[in-house]
Formats: sequence, structure tokens, C-alpha cells
Amino acid sequence: MTIPVNVRFMPTQQHDMLAELFRSSPELAAEAVAGLGVRVPPYERARAMSESFTDLKTSEYSGDAVVLLESAAERLGVIIEVQRRKDEDKRWTWPLYLHMFRARERCPAVLMVIAPDPDTALWCATPIESGHPGHTLIPLVLDAAHIRAITKGSEFAADPDRAVLSVFLHSSGPKQKEIFQAVLDGLAELHTTGLEKTRRYAEYVLGVLPEAPRKILERMMITDERPYVSELFQSLEEKGRQKGREEGREEGREEGREEGRAEAKAEAVLMLLDGRGVEVSQEARERISACRDEEQLNAWLLRAARVDSVEALFS
Repeated sequence: MTIPVNVRFMPTQQHDMLAELFRSSPELAAEAVAGLGVRVPPYERARAMSESFTDLKTSEYSGDAVVLLESAAERLGVIIEVQRRKDEDKRWTWPLYLHMFRARERCPAVLMVIAPDPDTALWCATPIESGHPGHTLIPLVLDAAHIRAITKGSEFAADPDRAVLSVFLHSSGPKQKEIFQAVLDGLAELHTTGLEKTRRYAEYVLGVLPEAPRKILERMMITDERPYVSELFQSLEEKGRQKGREEGREEGREEGREEGRAEAKAEAVLMLLDGRGVEVSQEARERISACRDEEQLNAWLLRAARVDSVEALFS
């Protein structure tokens, strides 16, 4: 068996996949911040919120995932950031995320950063001084010390959301082989409940892994002869094809829009020249009509209002 090329995940998708995990399973945020010592109020509902922290007066700022835990009596926001490396800009934007969320939702909020690398985790936990006395932000950092490595398939199947976090945080550690075997056994157990759920968590696991550990897990999948593996990859491959078709259609629509804009501008150039009585040869008319460079057409459109010959238009 080979892993279909359109099932593979690029590094940019790894970051997004973990954020998507919290969007689809927002209760996981409550469990995670409780493990970091935050008092989580009793809540009746957990829901994903907009990650945008922008108003009309600011530049665009977006976090990775946001969850609101709420009941009739209390509400708590959890802002989730995935951090693989040090980024000094975050020292400025993380406080902004909290303040913008509090202003928008009128409720308390906490910032939780997920960092698989120990050095990056230590950097993330460094206090951020605002300059105002007593106003210091100390981010909550979720790392391998807070999530136990899941090494049994039954545990993976019982709590697949937490298991994905385990894979993300422990995949390069000493228990890698046991964790990956638990992934295979857990997916096999999930498969008894339906293919869609199995595919979703397979995508999460493959999506959060860096390239080297992902290749190891892929090789283990290739040698796993259980029937669910073949069915799983066929499903992932078909989903990849469907996504490719959708992206192709959107790309085609955009190309069509660009083509239409260029044609309209070429027609406007010719109409302006004709309206001003400038003689346009058939060769020149075809050259203008065939042009699809919008920058060039814009320049011709400006010149067409003042030139006396088509030669001057092209000069």
C-alpha cells in the first residue's frame, strides 16, 4: 500500500489542524486549562468563537482558536495559540487578543499556549510586562508535562481529542513507538463506530505531526494489514481529490473574473480611441483586444484619452 500524495500534510496545515481540533471539540479547552490550574466555572455549553481580534480601527489580528465556556451564571473565554518556535511579535499581540476578547464578550478570558518544544514552552511562559504597574501577563503554557502520553488503543478510542494532543506533544519523545501503535489500534477501534469519525481523527493525527514522525507513522500504517487501513486511505484520498476539484473550480472562477476584467478594459481602450477619432489599424485592434496584462491595459487606457495616434499609444 502507498500513501496517496494528496493525503500528505504540509507544515502550514499542522498548525491549523490543532486549532481545528479545538474548534470541533471546544470542551477540550476546558479540560486543558483546568489542568493548568485555572478555575473553570460550571458550564452548560462550550462553543467555538471567532478568532479575529480586529475592530474597524486596528490592523487585522487573528488567533488560532477561541472557545467560550458559558452557563446562565458565568462565562469564560479561552484563547488558544499553537507555538512551535519563538516569535517576539507574540509578546505584543497576545495581550491584545485578551483585551479585545474581553471588550467584545464582556467576560473574563485566559490565554493558553500549546508548545511541543521545551525551549519554546519556557519562552512562552515568560511574563509579558505591559508597562502599567501590576499589569503583567503570564501565558498559560500547555506542554508535554501536562498531557500524559497515551500508549493504549483503548485510551485513544475513549478520548480521541486528548489523544491527538498526546500525539502532538509526545511524538518525538521516548514513547513514540508505543504512542503510534496506540494510534493504529485506536483508529481500528474507532472504525467500528463509523468511517467518518475514523477519518477525521486520522486527519488530525497526521496533520499535527512534523514531517519526520509523520513518515514513521505512515510506514507503520503501510505495514498494518487490518482492513480498516485500506478503507481509511481510500476515504482520505477521495476527500483529497474532492478538495483539489473544489480548489480547481475556484481557481478557474478567479481566472474567469480576471479574463473578464481584462476584456472590458481592452474594449474601453478601443472605444475611447474610436470616440476620439484616432485611427486604429486591424493589427493594433487585435493587439489591444488580445492583451490580458491589466497593468498594461490601465496604462493604455490613460494614454488613450490624450494620444493622437495608435503609435503614440504603444510608445
